[in-house]
Amino acid sequence: MRHSKTIAVVAVALLGVPVGADAQSAAARSAAADAIPRDSITGRLADLRRIHSPEGIEVLEPIEVNGSTQWLSIRGLNRANPILLVLHGGPGSPVMGASWAYQKPWEDFFTVVNWDRRGVGKSFSAADSARLGPTMTLEQLVDDASAVVEHLLARLGHEKLVVLGYSYGTRIGPRLVERHPERFHAYVGLGQAAGPDAERQLYATLMERVRAANDTSAIRELEALRPYPPPAGPGAVDKLLAARRWAREYDGGWYGKPTFDLYFALPEWGPEYTAATPVCHVSYLLSVCYTSDSAYVPTTFPAATQRILLALLGLDWTGGRRTPLDSLPRSSPPCTYVGRWHW
Repeated sequence: MRHSKTIAVVAVALLGVPVGADAQSAAARSAAADAIPRDSITGRLADLRRIHSPEGIEVLEPIEVNGSTQWLSIRGLNRANPILLVLHGGPGSPVMGASWAYQKPWEDFFTVVNWDRRGVGKSFSAADSARLGPTMTLEQLVDDASAVVEHLLARLGHEKLVVLGYSYGTRIGPRLVERHPERFHAYVGLGQAAGPDAERQLYATLMERVRAANDTSAIRELEALRPYPPPAGPGAVDKLLAARRWAREYDGGWYGKPTFDLYFALPEWGPEYTAATPVCHVSYLLSVCYTSDSAYVPTTFPAATQRILLALLGLDWTGGRRTPLDSLPRSSPPCTYVGRWHW
C-alpha cells in the first residue's frame, strides 16, 4: 500500500524535534512537504547512483537463507573487483537504506554488498516474527552469513571476498572467518566489539567525563545504574541503553552529535526502501529501542525479547575472557579502524 510520506517526516526525524515544538517550524516543514515528496527525493538519488558501466552490477534482490527471505543490495562498477560484504550493526540496525550517503566511492574499487539480516529492515516484511524469534541467536546469524557468502561467491564467480563488520557485525564477522578462512581475503572491523570488559570500560570512561563536567544529572542517573554492567535479567537492556544515551551526549557515539537522530533518519531517503518497507532500523526485536530517540530507554521490554537481545549482545556468553577477534585464524589477520575520538 502506497502512502504520501513526505519530507516533513524526514525533517522531523533529522532535527529530532520533540512533541510540542514550535508550531511555526512545524508549519514550515509541512509547506516543504507539499513541495518535495519523498518519492521525488529517492528517485533522484537512485538516478544519481545508477551504475552505467557494462562491467558493473546494480541488483536489489531477495534470497532464501536457512528458511527465511533476506534481501541483498549488490553494487559496483566492475564485477571483477573484490566483493565487500558489509555486516551491519544493531543487531537490528542495517545500513542498506543509509548507504546512499557514503558508499558511492567504495563502488569504484569493490562490489559492495549490503545484507538486511533475518527479520530486519527490508527483510522484515516477509518475516514471521513468532517463528523467527527463537532463531535469533548469534550462532544462527553466523550460519546465515555463511550461506550469504556462498551465494555471493557463486553468483559473482569469485573464490574469496572481504568481510566488513560494523558494530554488532563485528561479533559475527570473526566467527564467520573462523569457520571458513579459505573464503576470505581479509576481515575488517569498524567499531570493533571488545571482550567482556568492554561495558566496564565504557562506564568508567563515561563516569570520568561526566564528573569532569560536573554534570549532576548524568552523575545521578549513571550512579543509579550500578552495578554496571548489569547482570542478565529484567531491566538489563534498559540500563545498557541508558548508559549509551549519556555516552552519545559525551561524544561516545557520533563525535560532535549528541544523538543518532540524523543517522537513523538517513534511510528515509534510501531508494532501496519503499513506502511499504518498515523503517530500516526497526526490527521485531529492537523496534522499541530504535524507532526514535525518545524510545532509547523503554519503560517496558518483554522478558523473552530481553533474553534474546542479551544473548545476541553477548552479555550471557560463556566464552570466558575471549574477545570476538580471538576467533580469527592466523591466516586471516584483522584490520580494525578506530577513530581518534572513538571510545
